[in-house]
Amino acid sequence: MDGETSVKENQRNFDRLSNLPDSLLCKILSDFPTKESVCTSVLSKRWKNLWLNVPALDLKIRDDDVFLSFMDRFLGSENEQHLEIFKLIYEFVTLMFIMRYAMMGWLKCLHLSIHELSIVRDANDSLVAVRVRSQSLKRFKIVCERYEIDGHAVAIDAPRLESMTLSDHMSEKIIIHSIGPSAMVDIDVLFGVLYAEPLGPDDSSKITMLREFLAGLSTVGDITISFDTINIIHDYCEMEQLPQFSNLSYLEACFEGTSWEMLPTLLESCPNLYSIILDFECLPETEQVDLSLAPQCFQSSLEYVELKTIDGVDIRKKERPPRGVSSKMNLAKYFLENCGALQELALKRCFCNIINQIESIPRRSSECEVVMDY
Repeated sequence: MDGETSVKENQRNFDRLSNLPDSLLCKILSDFPTKESVCTSVLSKRWKNLWLNVPALDLKIRDDDVFLSFMDRFLGSENEQHLEIFKLIYEFVTLMFIMRYAMMGWLKCLHLSIHELSIVRDANDSLVAVRVRSQSLKRFKIVCERYEIDGHAVAIDAPRLESMTLSDHMSEKIIIHSIGPSAMVDIDVLFGVLYAEPLGPDDSSKITMLREFLAGLSTVGDITISFDTINIIHDYCEMEQLPQFSNLSYLEACFEGTSWEMLPTLLESCPNLYSIILDFECLPETEQVDLSLAPQCFQSSLEYVELKTIDGVDIRKKERPPRGVSSKMNLAKYFLENCGALQELALKRCFCNIINQIESIPRRSSECEVVMDY
């Protein structure tokens, strides 16, 4: 008897619910995951397609084909209700498929919780600006393959970002509002500065942008900088002071020509460096670079230094003496004579012709080893 009473009570509740207008039912269903609202389609003929009118999607899908098939069915139905809220939990999804629906005007509000985002801008894209704002993003990469400088901009506001790669020679404006503390970054940008055109005092807007860009990077813990970007920073250092990169423990940088003159200044802005890898392209034959400044990191934190350059030849091949011998000796002396905590100075094979002279240089750190990497 109790069972029959329960069934009748459920039937009465269902009848009361079914008497509600479709708009209110859809509003109620929008508070449930889509999987549950779809299940209501078996209740009656009236409920069969009601879920298609729900203005919200709450999905958890692991298969992109299933996702696309579902979206095509949902958005391809004859429902008049516009999709207003879209929640998607998915391990792997191409954002362009989602954005396709957003750009068609069906979405009013799109909330994405993503951990990794990669953007490749090809030569034909029509994006004027890339603005990334996310509280969940951990890894971000942008690669620009465009050939023209036309006022494009990149802006990043991702306070939990752990890894970032910027490879973009065309965007004139790059803004970092926030990234995660001690993030790992790889920077290859030109800010729209032409290769043969040095940055000068008249470029006030670019100087301001660079100041803000470098300040945005000042919390990173690991940074790799291309020689193109180093050249821009070198010009900047002629006019402005670098910020302090107090969290930076790892630095990898490539220097071209005389840009290595800024090395002491760059290292002075990194007081807690632990490891550095320095690559010198076209190392000039000069002894004019002032290497008398011993940065703070030399006193206590710097333990590993790796030096490499494309200049130089293997002496075992009995070729002419390599260029930049005096500069390479000065570099080795700079670190060996000044770094109190240095554990290892690693030299690539281009230093092999002067390895004996380098090994005879007095070392401030008694625990330092000179390692030749052939």
